[in-house]
Amino acid sequence: MKQDFHHKTIKAFTMIIFLVTLMATTDFQDENQNEFTQKLIYDM
Repeated sequence: MKQDFHHKTIKAFTMIIFLVTLMATTDFQDENQNEFTQKLIYDM
């Protein structure tokens, strides 16, 4: 149970870093990029 929580925390942390990086890029407005981001969020 504790391990599962730890795994989710790491996943969320990675996701935040990924989103920040994505927002920092100029390609963020790209529709494909947006779709990709939404899929990743739904995957969580």
